[in-house]
Amino acid sequence: MYHENLTNPAPSDNAPTLEAPTLEAPTPEAPPSSSEIAEQRFPHDPTVPPKSLLRPGVLDVKHTYPVALLHLRSYYHPNLEFFLHFAYHAALALNIPLSHPARLPTTRSLFTVPKAPFIFKKAQENFERKTHKRAVKVWDTHPDVLNIWLRYLEEHMMPGVGMRVVRWERCVVGIGEARLKEVGGVLRNASTVVGPSVGEQVRAIGEKIIQQETEAANKALGTKA
Repeated sequence: MYHENLTNPAPSDNAPTLEAPTLEAPTPEAPPSSSEIAEQRFPHDPTVPPKSLLRPGVLDVKHTYPVALLHLRSYYHPNLEFFLHFAYHAALALNIPLSHPARLPTTRSLFTVPKAPFIFKKAQENFERKTHKRAVKVWDTHPDVLNIWLRYLEEHMMPGVGMRVVRWERCVVGIGEARLKEVGGVLRNASTVVGPSVGEQVRAIGEKIIQQETEAANKALGTKA
């Protein structure tokens, strides 16, 4: 019988030998001590309050380029001043020049309601409500930066404070004519795709009714003759 030798042949003397690379484990570094961490930090002066508690600064307006107008309103005066302080600090962090807050006239509303119904209706009570307002003008700011600032204020909006923004966008000369041509082209394409307009349909129905009435009148005259 024939038996096939399946064992590995013996290596020859000229065959290269492969050696496994020796990997050295990295030596762990000792964590920095508390004194080293303290040296890396800025020295803390307890006599200096944080910047968030200080009055925010106002950047100089260089190009006098108005971008937006921010209106803030609230019935409670401290909440309005606190949110205005927060908005100025956020604008200073984004290098947004703002004007000083303008104090708009306070709106005073008076409500008179009866204390009780029926026989006690003559006894009434007055309630007064004051709406405090502030206006801030934004200058020399890119629209993207302005959007980031306004979105940040909306996300951290304070309860009891209302915000309204008036924005001014600049366009090239002739944008109105170009926009009118664009809208006219869209309307023409819509008329060709959808069909005749409502006015044209009404006019066609009216002409059809007139034609039918005229034919009926002519027939009636022909029969009488």
